[in-house]
Order: sequence, then structure tokens, then C-alpha cells
Amino acid sequence: MSAYGVIRRPEPLHALPCKLWRPTSIPSKSPARGYVTTHHLTLSTAHQLTGLLEHLTAVFAEEVERGLTYPQEGEIDELSFKNYFFAGDVFVGIIGGSLQADRGEAEIELDIDTARAGRSWDECIAGFYYVGPVS
Repeated sequence: MSAYGVIRRPEPLHALPCKLWRPTSIPSKSPARGYVTTHHLTLSTAHQLTGLLEHLTAVFAEEVERGLTYPQEGEIDELSFKNYFFAGDVFVGIIGGSLQADRGEAEIELDIDTARAGRSWDECIAGFYYVGPVS
């Protein structure tokens, strides 16, 4: 359970576009993992991606168990994760390497499943984040 209690938010009007980020420290001719794409997800879109919620829940539960970051109380199951994490805007970073892109950031049309390229979630997720509501 969240130490903040139940967090309610309005449904977003639309998802933000996918962005491609090419870190300046990675050479442009790097064969793989040359960029990260960020994908704005709603809970309904996350439900459509087989295994994603289970993976995110497990990673989050492990982080909470370490006790250094989130003020959660009790066991983290998928329902408590969804209620807490998806009360904000969720972004998932996917590691990529086959697109040709200039350094920096760019909006691109790329869905998360295409960016995943058949890999397991554990292999391709660079990180996941939420931007919570301001009170």
C-alpha cells in the first residue's frame, strides 16, 4: 500500500508521442544499444502488452524491498503496483540499436512492441518512470 493513500487522477486525453534519445557518449557507429526510446503508457495499453505488468511489478517490488527509495507499506502485488504507479503518467524506456538517428532527441512513430523487437522485457527495458500528480 502506498504511504500516500489512494491516489486518484483523471484519465489522460492522449498519450505523448514516442521519443528517441541517443546519448552523446555512444558513438554513432555503435552496433547496438545506440539509443533509448521512451513510451508513454496508460494502464489499458500496458494490459495489452503480455507480461509487461508482471515484469514491472516484480522490478518495483524488489526496489521497495531494498528499502532505500519508495515509502510503500506491506507486500507489493500487481494490484497495489498498478494503483500506485499508474496514478501518474508512466514512461517506459526501451533499449534499441538499429535505427539511424541524429544525436539528441526526436519524436518518432514507433510502438513499444516494435521497439521491443521480440526481446523479453528484462532484456530491453532501460528503465521505467512515473510522473505523479502535483498536490
